[in-house]
Amino acid sequence: MSSTTSSSSPSTTISMNEVLLTFLKPRKAQLSLSALLATIGTACQIAPYVIIALIAGEVMSESPSESRVWRLVFIMVALIILRFVFMGAANAVSHMAAFAIQYLYRLKLADRMAKLPLGYFTSTPSGKLKKTVADDVGQMELYIAHNFPDAVSAFLVTVITCVMLIIVDWRMAIATFVPVVISFLVLQKASWSDGSPQMDEYHAKIATMSSRVIEFIQGLPVIKVFNRLGSEFSNAGQAIREMESLEVKFTVDFLRAGSFFYSFIGSSILTVLPLGFWLYREGDISLEKLTLFLVLGIGISGPLMRFYMIMHSFVITVESGRQILTVLQEPELPIADTPTIPHNNSIEFDHVSFAYTDIPVLRDLSFRVEPGTVTALVGPSGSGKTTVARLVPRFWDVQEGSVRIGEEDVRSIDPDLLMQQVAFVFQDVYLFNDTVANNIRLGRPGTTDDEVIAAARAARCDEFITALPYGYQTVIGERGGTLSGGEKQRIALARAILLDAPIVILDEATAFADPENESLIQEAISKLVAGKTLLIIAHRLSTITHVNQILVMEEGQLVQRGTHAELSTIPGLYQDLWRDHMAAKGWTFGDRSEAQTGGQE
Repeated sequence: MSSTTSSSSPSTTISMNEVLLTFLKPRKAQLSLSALLATIGTACQIAPYVIIALIAGEVMSESPSESRVWRLVFIMVALIILRFVFMGAANAVSHMAAFAIQYLYRLKLADRMAKLPLGYFTSTPSGKLKKTVADDVGQMELYIAHNFPDAVSAFLVTVITCVMLIIVDWRMAIATFVPVVISFLVLQKASWSDGSPQMDEYHAKIATMSSRVIEFIQGLPVIKVFNRLGSEFSNAGQAIREMESLEVKFTVDFLRAGSFFYSFIGSSILTVLPLGFWLYREGDISLEKLTLFLVLGIGISGPLMRFYMIMHSFVITVESGRQILTVLQEPELPIADTPTIPHNNSIEFDHVSFAYTDIPVLRDLSFRVEPGTVTALVGPSGSGKTTVARLVPRFWDVQEGSVRIGEEDVRSIDPDLLMQQVAFVFQDVYLFNDTVANNIRLGRPGTTDDEVIAAARAARCDEFITALPYGYQTVIGERGGTLSGGEKQRIALARAILLDAPIVILDEATAFADPENESLIQEAISKLVAGKTLLIIAHRLSTITHVNQILVMEEGQLVQRGTHAELSTIPGLYQDLWRDHMAAKGWTFGDRSEAQTGGQE
């Protein structure tokens, strides 16, 4: 099966229990302590209501004791203070647990994504991944840190209060619960439940909005240059409006039921007071009990509303947990049980067929690159050159055939060893928002400053690096934004030189370089590839006239093979490409102008 497409099940197949157990287990001890502290705080929260009833009974008695009333008041004040102490401690412990869980799962996500095939990232919007790593993990932290102790407290307050009221008088308890039950039944009709289509749509639209906004921000320079600000922003704006529309729809759907809920849930006095006075008049209930029901009947609405809000947040949190687990359950590139070691630096494609989705990119492709030789891949855009290059270091797994390095299938080589065997220099260089030195030593983190400088000198970039404000310790901005294209290319070459891999794959580094940088880059490349096996994607045919072999590709197939001297004299695609290349070298703006004016002044 191809590893280029996601094989995970929808997130809704992950149960709520699986989400809870997975995320709470790493800090089970801390969360248990938080729950215990919250439970004690809850007891301290309920007790004052009972004390109020006792005070009322004492005051209304035939011979009230002032000293007893004051003792009860002091006990009530102490319990209120203790409630804040224990709830504060519960929140502190839950925050520590939440931060640890957030740290753990962001590292887990980073580790898992580093081991996934690149096909996963081509089919998954970057906004969705950003939402998972940042927003969904943040939602888990927010809920555990803030809502976990409150959820325990609100749940226990509700349960203990209900049990206590039933024990005291079941008739008054029923009268207390009637408005509560009706309120929740009405609210349930308007709420988005866990795993509902509305909740799935909510998370999908957030991911789409994040992707569109990130795309807009990253493409802003190009958008402004071509004066497409209005039209390109419309895509991001449309996603934002769709999210807004969904939020408004939820608000409107919730408005009537929510208004009824918040108004009616605290109206227990409408049922408790008439029944209570009737029972009191009949002598079936004492004043203390009546007071207790009046106080708790009204007071129970607060914890219930808080518990509802926590449960509503819980639904969102569970879905966030599912999104995280969906990524963590994505299958990694499989590793062989008994990894093999390449015998040499050869590269071989043996009847390889490959497709990113359902459209074939390579068809029954076979060729061999001997150790220490230089092979160039040429062909029209879309012919599969870059795909060939990226299958060598196993960015994807092939559907048919095999890719071998040193006579061993790349799927049987340990991934870490495979990465040490291949240095890949992309045409589109990516540099991190870090120092120049750290960008160069990316492939070998433990190297010394002297080794970094030696690699930079070999790549002909030491001169401009030392001219930077802080030399090798200069932070070069996101994507190396403070450097020119040629400077970034040379740093990428320095990175590859430092890695010192026996196989080098080069996506023509000089394709867009100016003449000065091209000369320096060519010198750096000569240092990089000395004595190594080189596979180069060629854009300028004049740079590959002396390579050992040229592979000419068209529509995913190998159509010609040979040296420049051989292929340039044989009718075929390479001869056509060479003719076009030579014609382009002779083209000037003056020729174009003359052609446009028909040679007339």
